[in-house]
Amino acid sequence: MDRLGDCVGQRVDVIGVDAGDDEDRHEIAVAQLAAQIQPKGAIPCHYDMFRDNSVDPGQFRASLTLRAPEVRYVRLEHGKPFVFEG
Repeated sequence: MDRLGDCVGQRVDVIGVDAGDDEDRHEIAVAQLAAQIQPKGAIPCHYDMFRDNSVDPGQFRASLTLRAPEVRYVRLEHGKPFVFEG
């Protein structure tokens, strides 16, 4: 995690975050990371893939809205191509 600090102050267009972790308040930590890095967009990943990571990515969206409202939340549709235009 200490290498992530290297991203602060850099131009970061999009980050993919593990928003499917069942750890307590994980979505808050990744939203705080987004607030520090200030990407144009944040994409939740790895949710609803396995039995033990069934957290609704909406929790990350809510946390992101509170902690980094300027970062655009992007939820991808399974099997559909996506091009980020920011």
